[in-house]
Amino acid sequence: MKVLDELGIRESVAAALRPFPNGATAMGELARTSEAAAIGCTQETEINYTRGVELVGSLPAELGLTTDYTLAISSSTREPALVQELARRLSGPESAAVRREGGFDF
Repeated sequence: MKVLDELGIRESVAAALRPFPNGATAMGELARTSEAAAIGCTQETEINYTRGVELVGSLPAELGLTTDYTLAISSSTREPALVQELARRLSGPESAAVRREGGFDF
């Protein structure tokens, strides 16, 4: 709703809004709707990873939301080598194409 307020259009589009608890849920519902001209707004990664919806544009940087994802490993893990390998695969070159395709910047 913050973006709509910033754009000054919240009141004029209020009747058409269908709020959802999170972007992934919203995109899933958007993919399933038969409503004509339905649009959604959420993080690019949630759009890119949802079959049945298409990213058509990005908001200007001053209206966008940036989320930093970090990875931590518990010092008390029972399988440190396994956890280290998982962390390496999630953040390493093997997953770079999937992350880039989804819209992650790194």
